[in-house]
Amino acid sequence: YDPPPRGGPPPPPLDWDQLLQRQFEVEHMIRWSLGDEASIAKVEDAVLSLLRFQKQLGQVAAALGLSNVGLLFQELLSRLEGSEHESLVKGLVDLNRIQDGGGEMLVEQVRTLRGLVRIKVQDAADLAAASRSLEEARSFFGSLGTHAELKGKSRFDVLEELRKF
Repeated sequence: YDPPPRGGPPPPPLDWDQLLQRQFEVEHMIRWSLGDEASIAKVEDAVLSLLRFQKQLGQVAAALGLSNVGLLFQELLSRLEGSEHESLVKGLVDLNRIQDGGGEMLVEQVRTLRGLVRIKVQDAADLAAASRSLEEARSFFGSLGTHAELKGKSRFDVLEELRKF
């Protein structure tokens, strides 16, 4: 699992046709509603936070001496309350070695990831797929903002225009 670089400049804006295609993909990939400007901001914030989380997973895995970030993710997944996920690695990764309650914060990010995206996320390959989807969502929200600014409208108004196609 090698997450794409993040934190750099945002991707170039999508043109209208690309934005239309990405809108369809993003709205079918996420579980949370995009019903108004506030919900768009909430989902975009979650997407950006989850991209940072995925980068952090790699750093934490390396600090714990794990060559496979999927092992760390499966351990975090097994810690979700009410999780039906039976991990073969449960208990093999010592989350207590993560300082300042970081293990619990990572578990919460796993909960957010599983709640936001309609992708089965259980191992390193699934994390890579989720990362690509989150990057596509990041691109969509950035382009939605660009088009809204150019049109002098809110992002929600532009989204409603896209939904009419």
